[in-house]
Amino acid sequence: MTRKSNNLELSLVEYDHLEENDANNNSDSDKDEDGIFVKMFDNESDEVHVDPDELHQSERKYVQIGVVISIILVITSLLGAIWPDTFDFFKFPTTGGFWMTLLPSPLAVYGLFFVFAYPNVYHQVRANITRKGTHLTVQIVVFIGFFVIDNEDDLEEVCAQFFWIAFYTYWSNIVFMDFFRQKVSFFRFAFRAVDRKEDRPHTLLWNSTQTTLMIGLNATITAYVSGENKSLFGLIPIIIIGLGDGLAEPVGIFYGKHKYKTTALFSKKLFTRSYEGSACVFFFTALACCIAYPHYDNDSQFVFMLLVLPLAETLAEAKAPHTFDGPFMQIVFIIALAIMLQIGDTDDDR
Repeated sequence: MTRKSNNLELSLVEYDHLEENDANNNSDSDKDEDGIFVKMFDNESDEVHVDPDELHQSERKYVQIGVVISIILVITSLLGAIWPDTFDFFKFPTTGGFWMTLLPSPLAVYGLFFVFAYPNVYHQVRANITRKGTHLTVQIVVFIGFFVIDNEDDLEEVCAQFFWIAFYTYWSNIVFMDFFRQKVSFFRFAFRAVDRKEDRPHTLLWNSTQTTLMIGLNATITAYVSGENKSLFGLIPIIIIGLGDGLAEPVGIFYGKHKYKTTALFSKKLFTRSYEGSACVFFFTALACCIAYPHYDNDSQFVFMLLVLPLAETLAEAKAPHTFDGPFMQIVFIIALAIMLQIGDTDDDR
């Protein structure tokens, strides 16, 4: 498969028309040449033609949800300003360094998308793979940023920062609306990093809402982790989502033999997942529980998390709506963490 040198000047649909589709992608000749890695490449025979009306309807939902998020943030910020003692977690962030970092941060995100779009556009690596690369990178940055850089801030300040990051992240994705992609080739190119064919025309809506929910939920996790100085518990969801869920799709693409179906928000489509990919979630969840061992108060807590969390997260990933498994898995972790804190007594302290 080849592409013309002026790919940056083409629309999303035109990209699809450029693909040299072969109905026999998995023929013996392909397997002999590329082996298992043929599954990494975007050689699918089915083109995806996006209905403009459906695309615009999805983008209207994106804007509407953004307006709701904005109203909620304004209300909570006012409550934090008027009654700071009662609504201290919603106060307006006052750390100057935070705003100096936040305001230009979308440029880094756009650059990240651009880097991961390159193998998709010029080497036909599936967006299923490049999308997971962007998610894992963001998860690592979030962990470093809030457990290393901002660890001197008070708890309420850090949680307030999470809410503003969620708001800012959501609206910074507005440049990936179809109108702007058609006007600016850079955004059209960068969007390829996350634009899976099966997600169209809801890619922007699903990607933005999932990311925003995950950042907001991180505030809840931080409320405990920062307050108790137990950063390894903050690492657990990073490993589960970044590696477990992040590698589940590639594992399913390469080795998935046993399939099942799941639904998606804002869509009636059914999407395919594999038990092999779900097993990847189970393994990395168990590994994350073991890595956090030094921060459990007692062995009973460790045993509880090791026995309960891997299975719970695997079921959450399997049953969560398409593209929204991340927030669902975070919620499961928060619930498990809350239950774990009630387990054990002082006689069992390590």
